[in-house]
Amino acid sequence: MVAEVFVRAGPGERRVSLTDNGKLIGVLIDRANDNSFIDGIYLGRISGINRDLNAAFVDIGLDKMGFLAAVDAQIFDRSRERPKPIGQLFTEGSNVLVQVIRDPNDGKGAKLTTRWGISTANLVITPGRPGISASRHIDDQRVSDGLVKMFESMSQPDVGFIIRTRAADASREILIREAAMLSEDWRHIKSLMKSASAPSVLLEPSVPILRFFQEIYNSNLKRVLVEDHQFFWEMQKIFKYRFPELLSVLEIYNDIEEIFSIHELNDQWEEIFSKIVKLPSGGSLIIEETAALTAVDVNSGKRIQKMHPEDSNLATNLEAVRELARQILLRNLSGQIVIDLLPQKNFQKRELITNAFQEAISRDQRNINLLGFTRLGMFELTRRRRRKSLGQLVFEQSENLKSPVTLALEALYQVQKEMQVNPGQLFAIDASPTVAEVLCSGGALKAKRGLEKGMINPIEVRVHSKHVLPEVRIRSRISGN
Repeated sequence: MVAEVFVRAGPGERRVSLTDNGKLIGVLIDRANDNSFIDGIYLGRISGINRDLNAAFVDIGLDKMGFLAAVDAQIFDRSRERPKPIGQLFTEGSNVLVQVIRDPNDGKGAKLTTRWGISTANLVITPGRPGISASRHIDDQRVSDGLVKMFESMSQPDVGFIIRTRAADASREILIREAAMLSEDWRHIKSLMKSASAPSVLLEPSVPILRFFQEIYNSNLKRVLVEDHQFFWEMQKIFKYRFPELLSVLEIYNDIEEIFSIHELNDQWEEIFSKIVKLPSGGSLIIEETAALTAVDVNSGKRIQKMHPEDSNLATNLEAVRELARQILLRNLSGQIVIDLLPQKNFQKRELITNAFQEAISRDQRNINLLGFTRLGMFELTRRRRRKSLGQLVFEQSENLKSPVTLALEALYQVQKEMQVNPGQLFAIDASPTVAEVLCSGGALKAKRGLEKGMINPIEVRVHSKHVLPEVRIRSRISGN
């Protein structure tokens, strides 16, 4: 594996690509106006108890009350015990220490837990839950036992550690450094708790780029190429504290040509915005996100001559589940996912498909539950929902069209690249009324003003109802065209 990261920084938005030998395997869209509260730790106040839902509503200082289910508010043995009713755990007005495990979405408040932890690339510290445990996905039992023994010697009475899968390949120096960082975070939280009043934040959510590198961090990362100088310095600070080993692979990109274009990434990005994904055999996946679930239809390619239909279907289905595992990560698909595979009645062949899917999703850090084949021959799985999917971020809800904010930011990025080639020119963006509105008074205004600070003249925004997609023009000083 030759892993590289390319960061495209435009006005109001950064796009990050993780590649393996040039193939896109991970992405991030980080927008200035899209706040995530995931992993933030808050001192909240119980604002209401709902016994029908067996849950509490918690004020953590956001616009909507957070949701704390009884099962997420206590530690119990699921194999032998039932969770206590919510009314036995809290009373209205009481304070509670919680962590956000899912962002507010679709009019719902953030989902919360009291079983909180703070993560690094290799470790999770668990205050209030002492003891050392290692990921069951560490294949070598001797390595797992050695890591547990190592952390038992550093154990504290009020906290524990979970050793993540990738810790098996980490050096002792890195693990000790991460344990020290996590312990310092816990000491800081305890210090704040002495004087904090609810609602208040005790540990700020991690910035998106930090979470991204925390999830992909390993020794195979050969290059991190950033095209924006300001963001380059920001990443240097993050790497120096969190990932000092990556400082040697961090580089600034100074070429005039667009970074994704020169590394052949633009077409791959457009593919993950498309409903249709082509397979090597000629078949395809059709991916449809709905409010209730994600539906995936597998279409066959050319059937291989002299091959039994069951075997031909197996070949296409194996291609499909391996590609779908990649698409789930790229698009951040979550919730219930239902796949209509090509007919596969043979039990042994179905097992091959399940095993191939399990192997393909093994690098995903999110909880995935493969439910397997249903009685109707569908393949089902669930994936824990935490943040918006890529489709929810980029497209208008219930329409497969890019949102006005997405179109506005893409137009500003075009202006930014054109400025490097034609400095000092006058620029105009011809756009539909909705795109023009977000440029002049909505979600892209701040990004537009930031870009104009480096320009002689402001960007003119011209409303044209016929322009479905915004068009960037260099405006003549004489004619104004």
